[in-house]
Amino acid sequence: MDQHSQTKVEDVVMVSGAPSAGTAFPAGSNGGPVVYAAAPLQQQLPLQQKQEVQQQLQTFWADRKTEIEQITDCKTHSLPLARIKKIMKADEDVQMIAGEAPAVFAKACEMFILELTLRSWLQTRENNRNTLQKNDIATVVSRNDDFDFLVDVMQENGAVLPPVTLQTMVPGMGIPFGMYGNQLPTAFAWPQPEQQPPYNGEQQQEEEEEEEEEPPYNGGQDV
Repeated sequence: MDQHSQTKVEDVVMVSGAPSAGTAFPAGSNGGPVVYAAAPLQQQLPLQQKQEVQQQLQTFWADRKTEIEQITDCKTHSLPLARIKKIMKADEDVQMIAGEAPAVFAKACEMFILELTLRSWLQTRENNRNTLQKNDIATVVSRNDDFDFLVDVMQENGAVLPPVTLQTMVPGMGIPFGMYGNQLPTAFAWPQPEQQPPYNGEQQQEEEEEEEEEPPYNGGQDV
């Protein structure tokens, strides 16, 4: 019994750095233990930073929700309502604007600016700086699909947009998980859609008429 228990322990490898405190993996097909590649430290840090950013954003929006629920004075705004109303009237389809609409837009613009500032400041601290720069805003814009409409604006103002990679677009994409020691990441290619022939209404109509002209099947008996 002791020998069996000892053999079982030797055939199992405990890997540190996994999501749990310790994860056991079965032995390989050749009888030896399977060694899983743990994520390097330089790849674990971006994931930890993304988690911290998500936590701060959740706290930010929770505070904004509480602030909105406690608003009693809707006449005081951080942004000028006349300017917002002028921008709204720039759309030719807009003919009349209700009095409360600019106030709602003003609060929405305020929260948008605060969120973009928070994300940019976190990017500034990630670069070990104390001054928020235009390139920090450009980095946030390039890494978030919600701000992609600002890409052209940032480029027109001379901001340098960093190249977008899979690791920046998808959190944790560049971290190998559950890989063998000699295994390389496998690239996945999306299948190309099949080319459908162009629709030809006349040809389809002729085929339908030919099908209608065929005599019905009479079981092989001569009429």
